[in-house]
Formats: sequence, C-alpha cells, structure tokens
Amino acid sequence: MKKILGLDLGTASIGWAFLNLDGDNSELKAGVRIIPLNQEDKAAFEKGQSITLNADRRLKRGARKTLDRWQMRRENLINWMLKHNWAKSREELLLPSSGWSTFNNRSKAVTEKISLLELGQVILRLNKNRGFKSNRKTDSGEENSTDYKKQIAGRDNELVEKGLTIGQIFVQERDAWLANPEGPEPHFNSRTYSRASVVAEFEAIWSEQMKHHSEITEADRKEFRDYVLFYQRPLKSQKHLIGKCPFETSRRVAPRSSPVFQEFRLWQDLKHFRVIEKNGGSRPLTYDEQISLSTELRSVSFPNKTKILRFLGLSTAQFTVSVEKLIGNIFSSKVEKIIGDDRLEFVEVDCTLDGNEFDKQPSMQLWHLLYSSEDHDHLVNSIVKRFPEITEEEAEDLANIKLPDDHARLSHKAIRKILPFIRSEECPDYFSACASAGYNHSFSETKEEREKKVLKEKLEPILRNSLRNPVVEKVLNQVVNLVNAILEDENLGRPDEIHIELARDLKNCAKKRKSITKNNRDNEANRLKVKGELEKLGQRTTRSNILRYQLWEECDRISLYTGNPIPISKLFTYDYEIEHIIPQALIFDDGYLNKTISERSENLAKGSTTAMEYMQTKGEAAVDAYEARIRRAKGISKPKADKLRWLRGDIPDGFIERQLKETQYIAKMSYSLLKDISREVIPMAGSVTAYLRRRWGLEDMLSQINFPRYDAIGQTKEITINHKDGSQEQKIIVDDWSKRDDHRHHAMDAITVAFASYRNFQYLNTLSGRDLEIDDSGEKDAALSPPISKSLVRKLSKDAMENILISRKAGKRSSVWSKYQSKTKTGKHSGKHRIPRGQLHLETVYGSRLRHLPSPSILSKIPEDLSLIVEPAIREVIKERLESDGLTAKKAFTTGRLKKNPLLFNDRPIETVACYERIFVIRKPLDETVKIEKVLDKGLQRILQARLEEFDNNKKKAFTNLENNPVWADRSKTKALKRITIQAHTKTAKPLRRNASDDNIDFVDYQNNHHLALYLDDESGKPYSEVVSLMDAVHREQEGGTAIRKVDSRGNKLLSTLAGDEYVLFDIEAESKEEILGLSSSEISPHLFRVQNLGYSNNDKKIGVDCSFRHHLETSINHQSQLTLQRIRSINNLPSWKVRINVLGQIVHIESTGI
Repeated sequence: MKKILGLDLGTASIGWAFLNLDGDNSELKAGVRIIPLNQEDKAAFEKGQSITLNADRRLKRGARKTLDRWQMRRENLINWMLKHNWAKSREELLLPSSGWSTFNNRSKAVTEKISLLELGQVILRLNKNRGFKSNRKTDSGEENSTDYKKQIAGRDNELVEKGLTIGQIFVQERDAWLANPEGPEPHFNSRTYSRASVVAEFEAIWSEQMKHHSEITEADRKEFRDYVLFYQRPLKSQKHLIGKCPFETSRRVAPRSSPVFQEFRLWQDLKHFRVIEKNGGSRPLTYDEQISLSTELRSVSFPNKTKILRFLGLSTAQFTVSVEKLIGNIFSSKVEKIIGDDRLEFVEVDCTLDGNEFDKQPSMQLWHLLYSSEDHDHLVNSIVKRFPEITEEEAEDLANIKLPDDHARLSHKAIRKILPFIRSEECPDYFSACASAGYNHSFSETKEEREKKVLKEKLEPILRNSLRNPVVEKVLNQVVNLVNAILEDENLGRPDEIHIELARDLKNCAKKRKSITKNNRDNEANRLKVKGELEKLGQRTTRSNILRYQLWEECDRISLYTGNPIPISKLFTYDYEIEHIIPQALIFDDGYLNKTISERSENLAKGSTTAMEYMQTKGEAAVDAYEARIRRAKGISKPKADKLRWLRGDIPDGFIERQLKETQYIAKMSYSLLKDISREVIPMAGSVTAYLRRRWGLEDMLSQINFPRYDAIGQTKEITINHKDGSQEQKIIVDDWSKRDDHRHHAMDAITVAFASYRNFQYLNTLSGRDLEIDDSGEKDAALSPPISKSLVRKLSKDAMENILISRKAGKRSSVWSKYQSKTKTGKHSGKHRIPRGQLHLETVYGSRLRHLPSPSILSKIPEDLSLIVEPAIREVIKERLESDGLTAKKAFTTGRLKKNPLLFNDRPIETVACYERIFVIRKPLDETVKIEKVLDKGLQRILQARLEEFDNNKKKAFTNLENNPVWADRSKTKALKRITIQAHTKTAKPLRRNASDDNIDFVDYQNNHHLALYLDDESGKPYSEVVSLMDAVHREQEGGTAIRKVDSRGNKLLSTLAGDEYVLFDIEAESKEEILGLSSSEISPHLFRVQNLGYSNNDKKIGVDCSFRHHLETSINHQSQLTLQRIRSINNLPSWKVRINVLGQIVHIESTGI
C-alpha cells in the first residue's frame, strides 16, 4: 500500500487529498483549508497586484511619520527662536502673513534689515520648503540624473547666473507679472530647488541680519543651521533585509557591484557563450578565446556582438554570436576609464587571499569606499587620504561613479570558492564549477541520498519576515499546520509521496518557442536602435527615455489626444509625460501596451478616465479625429489600438499573469519545505491535472453533487448540447452556477493531483514538446490512465467530496503585546504595550456639523447626547432631572411621570424641546461623481447646478478637465472650486480625538465588529446581545481586561459569543453534543454555516441583531439563496449550536449558544 498526499496551493486556499493506494481497497480523504483575505487584499489580488499585507498601512504610516517629523522640527525651531527672544509668543510667530509680505521680507533679508519677528516668519517659510536633498548613492552625477533632478539643477543654475536667492527671484517674477498680468499668476509652492540653494539663501540672510541684530551671532549659526533648521537624520541600515546565500547559509549575498561578483558573472557568461557560423553550426569559446575576451571585457561595460567578434578576431560576415551583447566588468571598466589601465591593482582581485589580506587589496578597498559612502565630499577626501597616488580630480570622478545597487544570488565566500574552478579550462560550465567547489547547484538528491535521508518528525513554522513576502509566509505556515496534522492523525500518517500542483503551463511547442525567440530578438534590436538615436541627440539612454522615444515613434510623433506634433527638442522635458491609457486606478497594468506619450496638461485633465472616455468629453468631432489618428499610426498594434478605444465597461475582470507567478512561488517554496518529511515530492503542472480531470470524468463531479440541492429549490435549467457528430442531447444543469462557487473545487484539483503519476505528467509534457495536440477524444492510453480503475476513482472522489467540511484559518487576536524602546534624557527606556491586530476603524475621518431638526422633540424622544439640545438653560434643567432620577429620558419623561412631576422652566412646564441633529461631513474632490444635493453650502449647490445645466446635465463634461475649465466660486473668478464639503452617508461615526477646548473634532466609523456576546438577564431570565467593535475590544485589553467579558457591567453572565468566520449549525435536529458527533460529515454539511457579519438591527439593540451566516461551501458573499445565506434579525432566531473545525475539517468542539 502506498500513501500519497496531493496538494493544490493558492494564495487564499489549500486543497488536499490523502490517498491510501491499495488496488480495489484504496481509500481517499480530502479537505480544503481557506486562508481568508480581507477585502482590500482581495481586490488587489483580483487586479493582479502583488499583495503585501501591510504595504498600504506602511505607506500611510510613513506619511504620518514624515508629517510628525516636520511638526517636531517646527516646534524645535519655534522654541529656539522664543528662547533667543525673536518673538514674544508662539502665536505671534505663527500669525498668518498678509499677501506677499513674507516673500517680500525673504527677498529684503538678503540685503537690508528686517525685524526679528519678520525674520522668524521667513525662517519658518524656509523650514516648510527646505529643498531637495538626496543620498550620494542615489544621486551622483549626470548618469543618474532624472528629469525631475534636471529641472532642479536648471533652477539652481538660473540662481547662479542671475546672482539671486530663491526669495529674490520669486519677488522679481511676481513684480514682472503685476506689471504685465497677461499670463497665469506665478505659483511658487510647487517649485522645488536643491537643498544647497536653500542653505545658500539661509547663509546670505544670516550674514546680513547678523549686522543688524545682536541676538544673531556667528556662534549660533552652525547649531541653528545643522541641528535645528536643516537637520536630516541618516537613513537606517537595511542590511538585515539582504538575502542569505543558498550555498553558505550563514552569509549574506554579495552586492552586484563587487569586483568579485563582476569577475564571477563575466566568466559565467563566457562559459555559456557560443559562436554561431552563419552557414550552420555553433561552438563554445575555446579556453584561449575565453582568456582573451575576459581581458578585453575588463575595460568595456556593454560590448555589442560586433565588438565581441572583433575582440575574437572573427568576421561579422561569416560569424555571429548567441547574445546581442555581453555585460563586461562594470566596476573595472569605469575605474580604468578614470585612472588609466596601468594601475591594475585598483581593478584586479586575487580571490585566493585569506581573511584581512583579501579585504586589504586596493581594488576591494576602493570598491568598499564607493559602495558604502553616502556623502560626496567625505568620499573624495577618503579616497585621496587612503590612496595618495590618486589625484583629487580623479577622486572627484571616482566619487561620481554610479554602481549597481542590487545584489547577487551568492555570497562572497561561495563566489570565491567557485571562481578558481570556473576560470579553469577543466570546467566547461557553471554547474561543473559548483560541483568542483563542493556545492550542489540544483539541490537535487540521488535515489541513494533520498533513501538514507532522516526525515523530520514534523515541520517547523516559517519564521516571520524570513521570506520577505507575507502572503507566501502565511500560506506556507498553513501548509506546515496541515501537513503536521496529517502526520499526527492515526488514520493518515506520513505520506510516501507528495504531489504538488504547480500553477504553470506545459512547455511551449517548438513553433511557439521560435515565435517567442523572434519577438524577443526584434524587441532587443529596436531598443539598440533607439539607444543609438538617443546618443546622437545627446540624451541619456535610460529606460524612461528609450520608452519615450519608442512611444513617440509609435504614434507618428504626435500626441494622440490633441493631434499636435511633439517636437524632438521637447520630448524629454517636463512638458510631456508617459501616460497610462487605462488608468491604474481602474486596472493595475504597467505594461507597454497600456502606455502612450502625451502633453502633461492632457494627462492631468484626463485624470482617472480611459483614453476614449476622455476624448468623448471633447465632443464628437474630437473623437472622430482621435480614431483617425489611431488608424494612421502604423506603429500601434491591434491590442494597443483596442485599449485606446476602451470605455470603462470594456475593462476585463479576473486574474493576470502576476497572480500565476505568485502561486508558482508558493508551490516552489512548499516543494523545498516538504522534502524534509517525505522521500518523494513530485511537482505537477496545472494544465496536466486539468486534462487528466477531464479524461477521468471528474470535471462535472461537483455539479452532480450539488444538483439535488439546487433542483429542490428550482434553480436548474434545461440546455441542448450539440455533439461533433451532429447529434443533440438535452441536459438539466444548475442555473447560474460555476464550480468556483464551491470551495471543494480546490479539493477536486488535489484529488486529481494525488491520483496523477509522474508517468502521466512526463508523457503529456513529451507530447507537447513534440508539437502534438493533446487528444481529448477518450482514446485509451496506458500512459494516461489512473493507478486504479476510472470508475473507482470517481466513486472514491464523490464520497470524499461529500464528506468535506471546509476548514478556515482562525481570525487573528484583537491585540498582542509588543515590546518597545524609547529614548529619554536619562537614556533608553523599554517596556511593552498592547497593539491592535486589525483595522480599528474605516480610513475616512469625518468632520461634524449641527443642523436644526425641522420640528421640536417631545421630552421622551430627546437625543441621548444632551449637548444637542439648543437652549443651554433648558439643557441644564433636563440634565438635573435625569441625574436626580437616575433614568433615561425615555423612562423619566413618560406621560404619567410628567403629570405627577412636571418639568418646569421659568415656572412653565416643558413639553417639547428644540434640538440639533449631528451630521457628518467630508471633503471630496470635485469630479463627475459629485452629488449636488449632498453639498452643504446652498450657494455652491446653485453654482454647481448652473454649471451642470450649462453642459446639458452631462456630469462628465461639466466636471472634468477642471484645470483648463475651472468652476469658479466667486464672480471675480479668483477662487476655483477643487474640493467640496458634502454630507457623509454614515450616521454611526464616533469621536476619535478632541481639540484643546475638549471638543470632539474628528469622527470615524468603526464598522469592524469583533464579536457578538450573548448574556442572560438575571431579572427577566431572557438572553440579550451586545455587539463589541474591535476598537472597544482593544481598549478593554489595553486597560488590563479581556476582549470578551465573562460578566457584563450589570453582573449578568456570558452565555456564548459569535465572531467572524466561526461555525454554527442551522436547523439540525440533534438534541445533544453526542448526537451531533454521531452524524457523518455529509449529514452535517447542509447545516454548517459560518458567521459572515455581525451587527445590530435598527429596531432594538437588546434583542435586535443583524447577522449573516454563509454556507461553509459557498465562495461568493453575494448570493442571496436560502441554501447559501441565513440572515438573522433577532437573537431568538440565532442557531443553538456553535462548532469548531480543525485544520483537517474535523469537528473538535461543540458548544451551546444558550438560545
């Protein structure tokens, strides 16, 4: 008997099947483990975006930290100025300036006296825009100068040429515009200069004002400049994120710029390089040719094939080579270009030296300086000091070298071991060099090694951040949990073989491979041609510039949106941008087919619309001209032309290639993991299992299993099937249903993988490689048969599928302990505190407004928040009565109570009270989605309505392209409407923070409920509910309690709880736990539902709930059928039993809910 475990792995699920293969006595068990993704991650996944669970949170936290640092720097600046008597108070410094007064003072401060208060306001302006500063490693010289940096350099050069400071040039341009206000008013807030220019302006201001104020001294200049105004903390080291070497697992991988790796990669390429004779045949390089070429490539970074053939002394008419270009030794070629080829000690590396002797080599020391130094001046000084033979001018040039900043796959230690062998004549390739150095390049095992290997008792969990991909870590840890559970289960045990489905296609046929090779070659040839044209134009051959030129040529050197010619002189300027045809807000597609070149103004106006939608806003004539331009542009391919014509509804949904790659990565990592607990791990291609599933009759299995359930409620229909022989067949199927609506389709794939053999896989792969089509006709072929009869395969599969209970990964805890360290004046302080493990509230932060209710409220219906009562005096009277009675308004102000004890104000009884209602508001950009009736300002409502009527009630035309055709908020047309305040949908937002006056200012919507607690009222003997948000659960734990209270505030005991993704049983006739445990999984399955969402109904928060329960097999959360959804609005209708299911889909705990 052989035990086989089949696994189907995805980013959000694991399907598994355990096969005891023993002929007609074979047994099969299967299951599905779901790893839920939240809605944001799921949406990202469906768009094909790479999922990083905390990426969005990290970006927003980074933005908040940046703001915090700026505010802290401003506080330090203000405190310094107050300490040195520049102003009387903080408020005086922050007093808003009128018009251009700060800019005028900024300009005058360089040449004449201004007051200390005015100087403080100027300095605060400098603090707001401190100028662009970059790290040397990312900003060295023209080679890495982006268009953005070139614009900054151009502005800096203008300052030097005119001999002006930034403030002076601003005022000069403003005065010129005031004298002749024909063009647009100049705006300076978005104009960026370099940090050096801002520092130079500060120095000029300080030097001038030091002449006029005794409070400004030379002694304070350095402290104020370097530690108050322009302080910028150094970047934290990220060495811990560098990957580990697969051969030397304790060592980090080497930088690609390292001289050792440069030499290693060069020899690796030479060993696989081939010379091709044009009349047929090819050969590798001889060893003498390898030596000769390696010497030449030390001085050339990127030789093309013509240069390579010239180096080898071969004719380009008779020979060609296997690559378009080789990558030479980038480090040595750049160093030689500066210091000459006669100082070889700076470019050659001796890998045979040990320890410090290796690191003391001049080439390694020079590289270390260039690689690690961040400050340009410090680097120049270090080079001159360490190497006296290098002149200061040469050191300047060396400091401007831009080295590759990524990393290799191997460590320095491994490379130094392999390099002597790969350089030798005896090793024909990299693989044999690895073997000679004692490394197993493929990490494969021989049969003998597999037999002798000691298998682990269980798998160890994947350590957090060890793979630097949280999704993969999450899935692999679930694989670990699942496999360990299988190993421990007495009915399953250790598998002899593990089959994993890899989500990748079979290798392409010969014709397809030839087509792919030709396309790649053509694309590379075009890139080389474009690079040549850019060099002639004096432009940098960057990826961005190459893309700009290709897009420019593709669209006949015009803008498709305007039809205007794009001059080559302006193509690489800020006036033109690479533009996404379908915006990334709609679909994540950064490929070439989704890009074109256009004017920057057109790109801004287009916004988040498709190209065709944008052109439609310009009118019918513009659309016709746009279509004509697309047809005339011969360089535009049909797929791109289709995208240029797409409207929003034409954008396809579903998966794209990136998802496939992520799934492959999971399967590959699992493959290496599972080799430790089984001697045979076999990967399977997804297309093989899909074919075998059809061939073995398993394709419609799920439909057949589900048919009786849906037929009973009438969700079936009759269809006609047309066969190839012309005959027809009538068939009844489930209507509006797909196998992907049932989680068990993952198990079906795993079952197929378990039954599939390596022989099946190899045979189909060979067919594909021979360019033969796979036969679907059902012809018998032993190589494609399952290990047992097909009928038994189908019977075992059906039984296993009917007994599956879906297992779901448990929800995460509300909060966890986290250690922290903080710096204080007395040193470092460490401790631990509770941090939340989920989103506490929705991202939107609302403001609030008070609005008069249209009619007064009777006393029993006044709001719980007494601050919403309009009259303060009446509010106090009501507050006193409620406090004295100890009752709510509903109970205190009943008709009977008010007759006996009227509520008096000025000796008159109060019957009704004028009240406010609190509404929540939000600021939103003005665009075509605006709902005018929701705009709070009635005047703005009228302006927007008039604008809409002006464009025949077409919102898209009225409220797009606002940059060129703004909506004016005033008659003088000085204030354009860009954002508007509207009423938010929410009515349940709660205060988040208070201002200095202790008023609530920010409100958020929790909408993330942690659990529903059921308590038994001691007085009435009836159950009641409490819905607890995640925010409240975290607060409870931070205060030292527990998220779930065993006893509530009134002393009532807890009956049970319900939380998201927990399982319950509906409409089951069992009276006890024992009866439920006696049922089979197939009998329990129809009654098993999971908690989808929890909340209160609007009627009664005591017994009124609004809970949705989804059937455990259902994948969609939108289907409303009673088979798949139970919606409960009263706790009296809640299910009586709650169950817990383990990773193998077995019920391990049952408890009563007390209902």
